[in-house]
This record gives sequence, C-alpha cells and structure tokens, in this order.
Amino acid sequence: MSDQEQTVTASAAATAVLPEGDDPPRREVKMVCQESARPAILSFLHTHALGVREVFPPRRVQSIYLDTHDGRSLSDNLGGIGERDKTRFRWYGDRADKVRGVLERKMRRDDFIWKERFVVAEEVAVEGQNRFAFVQHLRAACSHEWLARLSPDMEPSQWVVYDRAYYATGEGKVRITVDHRVRLFDLRDRFILTPKFPTPVPDLCILECKAEPDHEPMLRAFLNEMPFVRDRCSKFVLGCAPNHFTTLTHFPE
Repeated sequence: MSDQEQTVTASAAATAVLPEGDDPPRREVKMVCQESARPAILSFLHTHALGVREVFPPRRVQSIYLDTHDGRSLSDNLGGIGERDKTRFRWYGDRADKVRGVLERKMRRDDFIWKERFVVAEEVAVEGQNRFAFVQHLRAACSHEWLARLSPDMEPSQWVVYDRAYYATGEGKVRITVDHRVRLFDLRDRFILTPKFPTPVPDLCILECKAEPDHEPMLRAFLNEMPFVRDRCSKFVLGCAPNHFTTLTHFPE
C-alpha cells in the first residue's frame, strides 16, 4: 500500500471511530532539547524549505491539570494506555489571581489526539485558592454536559507554565509550536494553589509538530529533516514523575 493510500485509510478510520470534538483528530509528534539551543532551532525553522512562518504572537501558557486522587491520568500515561485523556484548566498571560480560561479535555486514541473545550465565562481564582474550592468553582461554572466529564474525585495535580511560539508550514498543513521557560509546580500535596515551589527539571525546549491525517505525508517529510530524537513528552507527567524523563536531544548550538 502506498503512503497516500495509508494516509487515506488512516483518515477514514479516524473519522469513523473518533467522536466529534472542538478539534479534528490529528497526529502529534514531540521532540525535546536543551533550552539554550532555542535560537538555533528557530533559525532552522525560519530557513526551512517548506516556508515555515509565525502564525500567532508568542504568549505565556498556564494550566492547572486535574487528576483523580489515585492518579488515574498519570497511571494511564505512564502505562502507555492507548485510550486515555487529560483534563486541565488553561489560561494565557502572567496573571494567576483571577483569570478567564478554558476547560480542556485532551483525548488520545492510539496515535490520534483531539481536544474538547469549554470556555469558562466567569473569572476563576487560582493562586492562593483552596484546592477543593478551586474545583468546586469550576464545576459550578460548567455546562451540564461538561459537569459529567469532571468526576467528583478530580483534584488539582500540576501547575504548568511555559512560553510558546506558534509556527506553520507555508500552506498551514503542519503546525509547529516551540515551548521554553517550562516551569512545573506539584500541587498534589498542597492545600493552597501556589507557584512558589517549582519542581527541579532541566531547562527544556519542546517542539511539537501536528498535522491532520490527510497531511501526514508532509508531516513525515518535515520530521525527516529535523535533527531530533522523537519521543513522548508530557509536561503533566514530567511534573508528576520527574525521574520518568523523555529522551533529550542535544541540539548543536
């Protein structure tokens, strides 16, 4: 079977088995290197033959990841379960006292990923908030449909902060994000949500390349030119289990 036929088959299968969400299903590949190599990586992207361009201004991303008390999401990820999900409250910018954000459920089924989103209409207090009051506030702001997705035993697990730049190939078929200044704060033993006690992790630069199934040939062509080892990399898992580290490519600076 040709690459094109395989792509069409994968696309049809994804359409058939994946429920409709706010994002179409896509394939996602991550690569990690030392943060000091970021200027060289950006130079590599800017001179790429596929005409990589910036498609959105850089911004700070903050997320509170939710997990059950017994760590179901963490266990599923570490175990490589093919059908799993992660839930988070995400917002943008430096503020953390009262913010407007989005509840996201990131779904995975084998090699395909998609997201479901719910915009929280009111401000949510984060920093300094009681962990249980934080979840109760989110549940109170949810639609009936989303309330069913937040199991009663979900609690704050990780506070993740990083700076993200957004790129895409000339025709927009492959999207690339570059994350750096990654900071992780373990909330599992905190009664009050606080970013004052960071988890010690290496200074990282994380590239994430994404494409819908129809555009997988271009994604593969793009990845084949990237001097990286491809591996799983979840900031949520890195915060929960720092010793369970991904492969770090030492990119030439």
